[in-house]
Amino acid sequence: MERYEDPDRIYKYQYSSINKSLVDRLLKYWWRLAIKFIPAKASANLVSIVGNTGSWFATALLCGLVVGPIDVAARRSPWLFGLAALGIAFYHSLDAMDGIQARRTGSSGPLGEFVDHWFDSFNIFFMPLGLFMAFPVLPSAWLFIAIFACLFADWTNLREVKMTNQLYFGPLSSEEGTVALLLAYLSMWFVGYDFWARPLPGLGVPPIHLGYLVMIGGFFVTGLRSFFVGRMAWGREVLAELLTLLPIAIWALVAEKTMGRGALLAGGLLAGFSGSRFIGDLLRSRLVGLAAPLWYPDLLVMDLLLLASILVPGLPAWVRVAAVGLFFAVLAYGLLGQFARTLSLVRERLGIGLFGPVRK
Repeated sequence: MERYEDPDRIYKYQYSSINKSLVDRLLKYWWRLAIKFIPAKASANLVSIVGNTGSWFATALLCGLVVGPIDVAARRSPWLFGLAALGIAFYHSLDAMDGIQARRTGSSGPLGEFVDHWFDSFNIFFMPLGLFMAFPVLPSAWLFIAIFACLFADWTNLREVKMTNQLYFGPLSSEEGTVALLLAYLSMWFVGYDFWARPLPGLGVPPIHLGYLVMIGGFFVTGLRSFFVGRMAWGREVLAELLTLLPIAIWALVAEKTMGRGALLAGGLLAGFSGSRFIGDLLRSRLVGLAAPLWYPDLLVMDLLLLASILVPGLPAWVRVAAVGLFFAVLAYGLLGQFARTLSLVRERLGIGLFGPVRK
């Protein structure tokens, strides 16, 4: 049973942003042109949802779910990285234009912010996951360091927004990170996969190692900025969230020895979607007054089942697969449930549905 610490918060919705993004200063000219191709009365939430298909496609492609392992396919067809870049560009453009469309249609409000950022909670971990899966040369543990770092940035940023009612974009923010990743994929198309995957003479490591470490560092710096803005008041909550994800990382790194990189993909998705579950409730805390829990009993139980599937001797391989499948089912139920409950609450309180006012 959910508890609301401020049931009337939905009526006190506030939002503003401080945008110092260098990328936005250039891309705003593109958005002003591109918005003309979106129907004037189209739902801003529909724009958000459609835009996310670009990111989901790029991630599926890079993770080997479309044409097989990308490290093999891209050597023959480097243009596949251009296709991934196109998917990310599509997502990034519509992600910017959904806010423009909301103002254009006079539909800005808590539901639009929830939908936009709820879907963004997936995209933030899709990006390091897709890049990692495309380059087996990257050390396995780096995947979970990257996912923890990007989720840490989102968790602390959302808590800062709740405290200040302002979303802050610095000169180097997620906008710059997304564009940098897009440009990296374009370079992989032009210079070839091997340039990034093979050690450089005199350096001794592949360039992708340096690029991935820069990504991780960018996430940590972003998260620490918000963490210190909040004077480290969220330490207990962030620690609980990280500890909930840690068993997933341990399972994946151990299971990789017998299940291969499929275990890393499954673990990355489980960790990312678990982190998105926390993000969804942080959004609901700010927008509709939900009292976000410190611990999630269902996720803790699934953590124990995952660990048992690799630590109890003599268990057949199907037990590990079954534990992963059950974990995905629990996550899907939890994520879709929080989305549906938020829609229902906004509909009941404000008379607004997912794609516009509700007809009575």
